[in-house]
Parts: sequence; C-alpha cells; structure tokens
Amino acid sequence: LDILNELAKSDFLEIFSNLVIALHILLTVPMSVAIAEAFFSKLKIKNYLRNTMTQTQSCNLTMI
Repeated sequence: LDILNELAKSDFLEIFSNLVIALHILLTVPMSVAIAEAFFSKLKIKNYLRNTMTQTQSCNLTMI
C-alpha cells in the first residue's frame, strides 16, 4: 500500500502503469480469498451444529 502511495505521488504512475495494475490485483486477491474462506468456515460450523443436534435439543427448540 505504501508503494502505491509513493507511486501516486510521483510521475512513476504513468511510467509504471502495468506495475500499478499488478499491485492492485495483488493487493485485492488475498482479501477476496480470505472472505470466501471465512464464509465457508461459518457454513461448516452451521452444518456441524445441525448434524449433531439431538432429538432432545430439537424438542427444546420447538418449545421456545
């Protein structure tokens, strides 16, 4: 991020436009991957909790 800020302040932005595009892609890909992994992790937990629910727990939930 600091590299992009320094490039934006100077004239290197026009000279190294391909490098700036590559840095944008590099900085955004890990964020989107982490979000997807967190989403699937939540789904795994929900599925585990649903599958391990006993009959007693189900009856107690219906009483609420």
